[in-house]
Amino acid sequence: MTIYFGSDDCNFYALNSNGTLKWMYTTDYAIDSSPAIGSNGTLYFGCYDDKLYAIQDPLKVNQSRQGGYYNNTQNIILSINRTETIYYTTNGTTPTINYAKYIAPIIITTTTTLKYLAVDSLGNKSPVYTQTYIIDKIPPKVSSTSPTNNVTGVSLTSSVTIKFSKNIIAGYDYSGIYIKNLSTGNIVLLASKIINGNTLTIKTSYNHLSNDKYQVYIPAGAVKDEAGNNLTVAYTFKFKTV
Repeated sequence: MTIYFGSDDCNFYALNSNGTLKWMYTTDYAIDSSPAIGSNGTLYFGCYDDKLYAIQDPLKVNQSRQGGYYNNTQNIILSINRTETIYYTTNGTTPTINYAKYIAPIIITTTTTLKYLAVDSLGNKSPVYTQTYIIDKIPPKVSSTSPTNNVTGVSLTSSVTIKFSKNIIAGYDYSGIYIKNLSTGNIVLLASKIINGNTLTIKTSYNHLSNDKYQVYIPAGAVKDEAGNNLTVAYTFKFKTV
């Protein structure tokens, strides 16, 4: 629902149902009448300049899903605040009335730049909107570790770093990451786990024991990429301290 009214401050206001400003139209004189709405949505109101104004809500197109990273097919629904025509492209080209008309949800199966606008019967146009949908179905994998697997002579104070094939964020089993002392069977208390881009850095809360073997365990689902693809297979590696 939209609330319309004119004011002595020379502005005609359109408010959202929660009271926030949707848009406003400024005249040169105070507005002295209540608005009337025509069958096509045109708003009529009088002003102290003795003129009758006829305006419409600015054209605005909404989409059912913002652009971003996704790991599955997206069905994008476009809607408009008035009964007008939407035109769109899926190749990054700026749309005009010579391009495809929107009549049904747009199916996005691969990475796509969607552009769209609305045009009314008088030729008035909305802004051109752009949404880029990145469809990525490939899960991240471990590409390298430091220390490397089965290496010996690791410093007692060394941090552990794991690099992945793409940028990552914490997954549903991030808390399941651990480092175990294979000589004692004890789980090492972790001071921090920090993700930066494609790298996970693990620091322990105390120094490793001398001449002991350790195992790093990264469970499946510990991390995921920006599209939501989880690490699908648990990863482990070992090292021995100096």
